[in-house]
Amino acid sequence: MAGNKRTTIPAIDPHTVGGHSSSAWNPEQVGECLIAAYTILDRCPDSHGPRGHGNAWPTVVTDEQTVPEPDGSRVRCAPPSPRELTHMEAALDWLRILGQEDQVTAQMVSHWALTAARRHSVKILCQRHGWALATFYRKRMNGLAFLATHLNIKAIPVFHTRS
Repeated sequence: MAGNKRTTIPAIDPHTVGGHSSSAWNPEQVGECLIAAYTILDRCPDSHGPRGHGNAWPTVVTDEQTVPEPDGSRVRCAPPSPRELTHMEAALDWLRILGQEDQVTAQMVSHWALTAARRHSVKILCQRHGWALATFYRKRMNGLAFLATHLNIKAIPVFHTRS
C-alpha cells in the first residue's frame, strides 16, 4: 500500500488544552453538539420586541416549554446555563465555518441538527426540500467529518453534551 498515503490528525493531548480531559473530535460528537445546540436554543426564552403589557394572571405553561416524562407527566425546562449557552454559540458558529466551505452541505447539516433536536422525521425533511435521502446522509456525514477535522486541527477541546 505504498500508493495509499493517509494523513491522520493527531489526538489532542489533554495537558496541552487547558487541562481538560479531552480526546480528538469525531463526526458523531460534532453531530451531538449541534443537536444539543438547537435543543438549548429552543430552551432560550423568547426575546422578540418589547415586553408589552403585563397581567396578574399566573403564567400558563405550553407544551413547547415542557418535557414529557416516562410516566406521562410533563416537566418544565429550566433556562440554559451560561456554559450551555457558550457551547451552543460555539457549535452554531461551526455551521458558519462549514458554510464557507460548502453552503449546501452546511444547510443540510443545519436542517438535520434542528430536525433531530425537535425529534422530527429526516425523511419528511428531505421530501420537503427535494433532497435524495442517500445524498442527504452522505453530505451530512461529509460535513460532520469536515467539522471534526477542522476542530482537531485548531486543537479545540471536546466538550461533552451529556452530564
